[in-house]
Amino acid sequence: MLLSSSNLPLRSRHFWVGCALLFSSNLHAEVVDVSGEFFYGPETSEKQACEAAEQRAKQEALRLVTGERFSTSEQLSCKDGTAGVDNTQCVYNTFRWTEIEGDIKQATRLGQQVDKQMGSSRCTVNMRVVVDVPKLLPDPSFDFQVKLNAIRLRAKEAVSFQILPSANMHMAVFAWAPSHNPATVIRIFPNALDSQSRLAARVNHPIPSESGRNRYQFVVDFPQGNKQDFVDEYLIFVATTTPVAWFDEYDFEKFRSRLREISPPQKRVVKQSYRIIR
Repeated sequence: MLLSSSNLPLRSRHFWVGCALLFSSNLHAEVVDVSGEFFYGPETSEKQACEAAEQRAKQEALRLVTGERFSTSEQLSCKDGTAGVDNTQCVYNTFRWTEIEGDIKQATRLGQQVDKQMGSSRCTVNMRVVVDVPKLLPDPSFDFQVKLNAIRLRAKEAVSFQILPSANMHMAVFAWAPSHNPATVIRIFPNALDSQSRLAARVNHPIPSESGRNRYQFVVDFPQGNKQDFVDEYLIFVATTTPVAWFDEYDFEKFRSRLREISPPQKRVVKQSYRIIR
């Protein structure tokens, strides 16, 4: 995603998962047995496919333990099968995105099965995963809704969004584009042309704001040299009860660590994805 302005320089599924068992291992961790499945064609090796199935199992473990929910607009899937393109990297990206707020302490592969067929094969991996559980829960009265103008765009089209808070809050929005730079998370709001992070309760707040939309926009771009017919990019919306001095960009893991430093009752994180198609 590019922050484009004349005044500001450019800056930079089909699948099945089943739960077999869920129980507490201690006060702050839970163990879950899950299975992940990945269909693949001749362009993907068996090793890559089984690793992708493992990532899907871990992703489901995080969802089961942390209670993460995905709206319809967030359910962008990675294509499996015989499309002629290796889509395992998409699986790895969606897992890292899911893991932003979750910590996997241990993951053990219990077994795997590979069913080879003409054109499309399948790897199923069974996992036992230990997931950290937050000691404190988020405040249910401190929440917000996000709506994107579109979840499928073409190169050079603009992304905008609206935020509806349930309470007064301070908002920061980060972009992660793993097809461009998988190691970096960039803050796109507030910015030099939209510097007000405080959002009032029960009011729809467009970003870019009404005053900023004539000065800048968020423009998507398809990565050069990428052979896939789509790439997914991700937005992380972080609301806090008090202002936070965020840096302009973070290493992915340092960003996760920074989020964990904020107590759950004092923050709310919402993640949205969108797809760029050729």
